[in-house]
Amino acid sequence: MVFIMTLKQIDPSLFENYAQHKAHLDGKLMLYADRNPQGKILDFGGKQYTLGDRQKMNLSGAISSPDRALQKMTLSYEWDSFIKNLEGDGILFVYAGFEPSASSMSSEAAKQLKYNCYPLKAK
Repeated sequence: MVFIMTLKQIDPSLFENYAQHKAHLDGKLMLYADRNPQGKILDFGGKQYTLGDRQKMNLSGAISSPDRALQKMTLSYEWDSFIKNLEGDGILFVYAGFEPSASSMSSEAAKQLKYNCYPLKAK
């Protein structure tokens, strides 16, 4: 059985605190995928990209729309280190599930959304 990864391009200007991170976001390809890639090469828009090493990031938010929750990724604890050390042409974000907040286990509680983030380098 072959699983096809669905890719969605994300406009970097939609990220929170965009002005603060503009220098690191402008000109970068931002993609969201519904599953982890199967290999180290990704085809998008007629180009091939090599995937760098995965970095895990957590983000507080709701699980109804994990792709739109990415707009708050710039507020995550790991973001500054990740984006300032990014070498490449973009980022692939993959939703990797969630955990209930440690403070409450109710279904209405805040969630920690988990993402796998891969740097992209054009071939």
